[in-house]
Amino acid sequence: MSINVRAFLGVVVAACLGLWAGLPAAAQAPAAFSLTPHEQAWIKQHPVLRVSVLKDLEPIEYLKEGNLHGLSAEFLTEISRMTGLRFTYVPAATSQERVDMVKRGEADLISALRINGDVAARSGMLLTEPYHISAAIVITRVKRPFLFEPDQLNGMTVTLPFLDRYHDELRRKAPGATLVRGGSSSRMLEQVASGEADAAVGTEAFLVPYLYRGYQGQLQISGVLSGMTTEIGMSVDAGQPVLHGILQRALGSISPEDIRRIHERWLDAHMREDPTFSDITQHFWHELVLAGLVLVLLATVAVVTYRMRQKAVRNEREKTMFLAVMSHEIRSPMNSVLAAVELLRNTPLDKQQQHYAELANHGAQSLLTLIDDVLDVTKLEAGQVKLDPEPVSIATLVRNVVDLHQLRARERHIALSYDGDPEPPLLMLDEARLGQVLNNLVSNAIKFTESGGVTVRYAVEDSDIPRHRCLRLTVTDTGIGISEEAQARLFRPYAQVARSFKRSGGTGLGLAITRDLVTLMQGRISLSSRPGEGTTVDVSLPAQAAPRNAVAAEPPARRTGPARPTHGLRVLVVEDTPANQAVLQAQLEGFGCTAVIAQDGAQALACFAQGTYDLVLMDCDLPDQDGFAVTTRLRLMEREAGQSRCPVIAISASTGAEHTARCFGADMDGILGKPIRMRKLQDAIELWCGVELDPIAQPENGRGMFGPEQVVEALQSDMHALLQQAALRDIDGARRAAHRLHGAALTVEWPEVAALAGELEQMLIAAPPWEMSAWQETLGALARAFRDSRPRLTASAGEPEEAAGVAPQSL
Repeated sequence: MSINVRAFLGVVVAACLGLWAGLPAAAQAPAAFSLTPHEQAWIKQHPVLRVSVLKDLEPIEYLKEGNLHGLSAEFLTEISRMTGLRFTYVPAATSQERVDMVKRGEADLISALRINGDVAARSGMLLTEPYHISAAIVITRVKRPFLFEPDQLNGMTVTLPFLDRYHDELRRKAPGATLVRGGSSSRMLEQVASGEADAAVGTEAFLVPYLYRGYQGQLQISGVLSGMTTEIGMSVDAGQPVLHGILQRALGSISPEDIRRIHERWLDAHMREDPTFSDITQHFWHELVLAGLVLVLLATVAVVTYRMRQKAVRNEREKTMFLAVMSHEIRSPMNSVLAAVELLRNTPLDKQQQHYAELANHGAQSLLTLIDDVLDVTKLEAGQVKLDPEPVSIATLVRNVVDLHQLRARERHIALSYDGDPEPPLLMLDEARLGQVLNNLVSNAIKFTESGGVTVRYAVEDSDIPRHRCLRLTVTDTGIGISEEAQARLFRPYAQVARSFKRSGGTGLGLAITRDLVTLMQGRISLSSRPGEGTTVDVSLPAQAAPRNAVAAEPPARRTGPARPTHGLRVLVVEDTPANQAVLQAQLEGFGCTAVIAQDGAQALACFAQGTYDLVLMDCDLPDQDGFAVTTRLRLMEREAGQSRCPVIAISASTGAEHTARCFGADMDGILGKPIRMRKLQDAIELWCGVELDPIAQPENGRGMFGPEQVVEALQSDMHALLQQAALRDIDGARRAAHRLHGAALTVEWPEVAALAGELEQMLIAAPPWEMSAWQETLGALARAFRDSRPRLTASAGEPEEAAGVAPQSL
């Protein structure tokens, strides 16, 4: 606003008080208020008075939820405090209606009446002295000239309240002005702001509160019109002189200081309102600009950080992929070296030649161990190692690890033993990773023990968490011991005790991997040792108790009775990938079983309803419904038909605790992870079908069970489906295709393709659909790996080594 509103109001209030100074002496000099006996008797007979009020004369007076608000309400409150009178309110639409209601006896008094108005309208009424005097102000849009005389309004469109006096007086003093009735103060100000009117004329008490609330920066007070003041007082019927006297003396006894407080309280109540957006932008412009700059800066930092993180993740993925490829490429020829050395050692050799063969064998084994350790460290640091919990017998695991290292212990002339409960409860743990931890600890203990022995102790203890246990593993040796200084760096990658590398050939990775694996399993590892007194390593792992129907992942005990013939076993294979179908069918037929293939859930339910089966192998990710839902339906069909329970074994490339829980939650009996090895499949059939199998010699993977052309055709079909779904932006379809390709590649031992397909599947699950860049790079790498892997099969079938029909450049 071009004029400060509060400053203006201060002038107005001062002017009002100045006008009060010109009132009669009785009104200016308030005396102590007291009621005469006659007045007290009258109030006793009339304790509640009916007040006629205008419904919408805000902010002078208005009704809200049955209560009177505004300036008149403030003065009635003062009168009530002094006299004890109480008031009820009768609404009226116009000023004349209020007067008529009083004359008819429908109301006792009028709380706010313009006493310097039409004399005819006031005939037969008794008026009090005014309790509020207000000047007429002019409000225009900002940057308009000031107006102090009515004739300056000529040529303008002027909006007025519903008061005939303003209309008549402006018609006489500004005949060239176009006068319109706006009515309420908010409507009048809106007319000026929108351009419907050039100016609004009304009392400052009527217009200023709304001007302050919502029109700062748009409208301004352009002047005060002389000779157009409004005096507001109270009025009663001429037949009520006692009431008139009570009101007159009560108003006259209010001091100027009290009047000032009443006006300030009333103005504050009507000018205090939540600021509008334009108010905020006007008053806090600099702060808003600064906040905007800060937000832009934060957004820039966030974008840069996000891109740096994406680059770091991509670099980490490329490093891991490089190590995986190099590991594969080094391991393949190294296995050939080891095989050749093994064959060489079985030939007649002199003593020196045997020594050289031993050196070659030891060096090759050390190199393979180093490759595995480096890859494990890299994956652990990148958070790419995932646990695959399954029911584990701790006693069997410890016995197997100890048996594995017995020969080496004997060679070093030390004792290796274990101690613990022979039948502890089964625990849900990742058997491979737990075995890796125990192998590292036992191997390390043997490595640094020259006399005495190594003892492995285990115990399964109760836990405070329901259905959980705590596994305690302790590996104690009588070796050389470790100083406190060396212990501080022992669990760091590539850290070693001084001169230990020459003695043991270690790389310093074993204990670092062990610590990271224990941490990944949410456990704790501690080491206590003193030089020359040996070392004790304690491992504490929390673990969930295995379900009651769970079976440990170990070869089951052989039956002592006669074997059941196996050629009559019927196995329902529910699998949608052709390569996996062929592998499983060949494996089952090699055991003398009859395999019935179902490509989806609906076909599986139909086959189960029409035939009898000894075992069901259920893929968990099918095109029409998942294997969990199919299994639930099979169990329902069994109950409805009164059939005996048929074992259902999950077959899936998925791993993890959540997957295991879903399998057992769907009432499955066991889990076989892809790729499915002959030994694991044999164990499952023998366990659940109560037979002993004598398998025909056959290869472990699908390459030897059907031709390379069939392998390539099945895998290429899955690859084309993946590319098609990715091109159509069908994220769910692409995920299913990646899952199929992952399982099939595992089956035929294409490690690069399997790893990339599995990674892509996880990315499609986690990444939002619009972030294509997050997985397109992996899709391209998968296509290239597929292209590079295919010629190795086609070449064995006599086909030319041509591209696989997948062009990564087109992605």
